Order: sequence, then structure tokens, then C-alpha cells
Amino acid sequence: MPRYEYRCVGCGVVFDDILPMKNRNDPCSEVCKKCGGEIKIGIGSIRIGDPVRLGLMKPTGAFRDVMKMVNKTNKHNMLNM
Repeated sequence: MPRYEYRCVGCGVVFDDILPMKNRNDPCSEVCKKCGGEIKIGIGSIRIGDPVRLGLMKPTGAFRDVMKMVNKTNKHNMLNM
């Protein structure tokens, strides 16, 4: 199961959870336990050996296009902050 990172919009507290893909947005329907703020899901954890994340190469235009689409279609995504 993938590890998902979540962040509170109100206070910025970050936490993660290991959930099945079908349940990845479950924490977004809850409120922050610290401040009662809205919870948003992050993109994901760093993958070892990913040259883009290691700074060895820049993301392609196709990757940026996909990220723009994710930003527009997923209201729980941290990119929408």
C-alpha cells in the first residue's frame, strides 16, 4: 500500500498514513485534530533513485501538464493551497 502525506491548511501540521488507494482521501473528510482546519493530501513520498527528485534532471513538459491536470481535478491536493 502507498504512503500518503497530509497537511492541515490552517496550522500546517503534516502527517502521513499508509492506506489502500481507494481510501487515500478518507483523512481529507476529517478536520485537523490540532486546530480543526481542512486537511489536504500531498503528492507522495520521495522515491529513491528518481532523477527529477534528486535534482539530476528537470521534469518534462508532459510531467508538468499532468501535474496541472491533477491540480485542477483534485480539490484535496496540496497544490491547490
